Amino acid sequence: RESKDIPSEFLENPEIMQAIECLQESSFSPEELEYYDKYWDYVSRSKTLSDEKYEQGIGLGKEIGLQEGKMAEKISGIKKALQRGKLSVEEMAEDFDVSIDFVVKIRNSEI
Repeated sequence: RESKDIPSEFLENPEIMQAIECLQESSFSPEELEYYDKYWDYVSRSKTLSDEKYEQGIGLGKEIGLQEGKMAEKISGIKKALQRGKLSVEEMAEDFDVSIDFVVKIRNSEI
């Protein structure tokens, strides 16, 4: 099924190449046509799975970014509260929805 009988200037034209592919496909035996169809089904499924995984990765990245942003905001707020010195460690933990140990680590500059 080589295109050695087709002049090279025709092979450079996308429309002619598409027509050649159609002609080649129409000349497939039933077994070749089945293989050809399975191949393109595989390509299509692979692309779909790849696209889905990409979208899942983007979604996961956004979620991680949001969580990191929320945590940075909590840390910043706790540091400000510690500087003011008006709240107890327990009150800060409750207000910022973190553990007492977390507030203590921030106070001790471990975070």
